[in-house]
Amino acid sequence: MGKRTIGQSGEVAVGKLAGKSAASQAAASEVDQVNWAANACSDAGASTSRDRQSSKTKSLGIDRVLVELPVGKDVWIHEVQPCGALMARRWKSGAVLFFWRATHKGELFRIEVGLYSETANKSWKVPSEDGRFSLSAARARASEIAVQHVNALPIGGYRNWIEESQRAAQTTAAVEDSGGGRTLAAMVELYWEQLGKLGLKSARETEKALRLHVLSNSLSLQAANQVSDEDIVSILRPIYSSKKGRQANKIRSYLGAAYTMAIKARLDANLPAELKAFEVRTNPVTATPANAQYNRADKNPLNTAEIRRYWRLIEKLDGLRGHALRLHLLCGSPRIEQLVEARRADLIEGALVLWDGKGRPGSEKRRHVLPLVGLALRELDALEKAGDFLFSSDGGKTHLANTTLSGWAQEAVGDSIPGFQLKRVRSGVETLLSSQSVSPQDRGRLQSHGIGGVQQIHYDAYDGFWEKFDALVVLHDALTSETAPEPRRARKAPSAAAPSSVRQPLAEREFPCEPPRTDQTAPTAVPRPFLRLVVSNGDR
Repeated sequence: MGKRTIGQSGEVAVGKLAGKSAASQAAASEVDQVNWAANACSDAGASTSRDRQSSKTKSLGIDRVLVELPVGKDVWIHEVQPCGALMARRWKSGAVLFFWRATHKGELFRIEVGLYSETANKSWKVPSEDGRFSLSAARARASEIAVQHVNALPIGGYRNWIEESQRAAQTTAAVEDSGGGRTLAAMVELYWEQLGKLGLKSARETEKALRLHVLSNSLSLQAANQVSDEDIVSILRPIYSSKKGRQANKIRSYLGAAYTMAIKARLDANLPAELKAFEVRTNPVTATPANAQYNRADKNPLNTAEIRRYWRLIEKLDGLRGHALRLHLLCGSPRIEQLVEARRADLIEGALVLWDGKGRPGSEKRRHVLPLVGLALRELDALEKAGDFLFSSDGGKTHLANTTLSGWAQEAVGDSIPGFQLKRVRSGVETLLSSQSVSPQDRGRLQSHGIGGVQQIHYDAYDGFWEKFDALVVLHDALTSETAPEPRRARKAPSAAAPSSVRQPLAEREFPCEPPRTDQTAPTAVPRPFLRLVVSNGDR
């Protein structure tokens, strides 16, 4: 009997794809078992057969190999991450079928991707109008299957996930036919839709996580007001079991917030009226504890030596990546997603305005003014002056992705700083400023955090512009000085006979110029002029 094949619809077929005769099985055996990727497939090594096929496809071209592929023979096309391989087989009808192949716990199985098209646009990563696949589209689809297989390992892999999805679809249809629909799945859908209406960027991440870990679970088809705390634990347990404790804690938070929103909808006119129909009175998530092990603060800042080394590594970078990375550091390492979204309209005299959307859902974005000190002015002037966005690779039409900036930083650092991540720069800046006796309040104002409370929200409207300016001057000097700064309390008074070669104090390299517009940055009663820091070319 031939091996089982699961198509895109989830149906199990026997015959054509897996081999319906001893001859076809013998041909398939010439291709090695594709057995790699962490936790998904065991690594059995590459076979001589696959190496021969790989070299053949490279020399002849994959499209030509597919056209000349003999009937009933499998050919290895491409390795798929995180596991398995994309393969192809020609049917007697002449059609060539792509499929994803891997093993799980010693069992070989294949999952249909789709039919090959010679005429489809080779750069498209989606099927053509007739449902056929180019090579690029087949690779993309095979990668999706492989990722879903790895995510579904707690329930036995992709095959079991398909079967559960089919049962879930049948149950959903039964619920809709019966006039119901007030399920946990429907409630969380309304939850992430509400986040999207509020303009929260976390809405998309929330939707993806809930679709993957909650909607794929049959418990999501229960009535939302009938889900118990034990049901919540049953949803979270497979996530913890797959070593994704932090993700499990996030799912718990999302579910808790969804239930809280449904409870409040009865008395809050700002929430969707549809949530009232779920008749939720209690939140079953509150009885389930979060795993504290995965909620620990990731406190791993760059020390002073490392942050100075990072500056030296990005100091000479050319082009947009150099300007963006240097501005990020010279501005006190603001949140990456806020910096890359900066627009030209957000520039004011001597300062850059960012918009901080951190906070409770529905709260307005907070205006965050960052003074531009020293080299930051030069980096800003060097950016391409076109379009709407400051940091853009397409003439200002769209802004850089935050992952792009993080990737550039990682490439620049390489192995020079062990365990480097761009987020460590932000905590490193705060740690450095703390060592230089910059107050917690001023550090919080500079990095736009820790400034909540009744006094700040309702009474104190001062934005701390000059305090932020002074903190950035300290940061600028610490980065560009020839020697690393000592902690402020450990410093000794300078000797009267200090040599003339000592670097000129920062304050003596400042000169007054036009102050910023007072209606945008600071109160009119500012007692001192706005300062720009001038640095000679030799300081670069």
